[in-house]
Amino acid sequence: MIRGWAVSSEAIDRVEVHIDGEYAFDIPYGDPRPDVNSKFPENENAGTSGFSVPFRFSGLSEGEHEVAVTIVNRFGQREERKNSV
Repeated sequence: MIRGWAVSSEAIDRVEVHIDGEYAFDIPYGDPRPDVNSKFPENENAGTSGFSVPFRFSGLSEGEHEVAVTIVNRFGQREERKNSV
């Protein structure tokens, strides 16, 4: 499972997943997150700031892989977080 949340002062356009530096797919954005809403009550989108998608990591080839989640806002600005799996 790939999941998380993202809050921005600008509207979030999409959440991208890149595996080993290559675009793989977008994750649907807008899952309910009341916990995030309570931390950012001034942001009207915080309550629906979650994202999640099932992902079969066992389908990757053997060895270490880099998975990056990139948040893209409506102006095309990007923020990326990486993790090795």
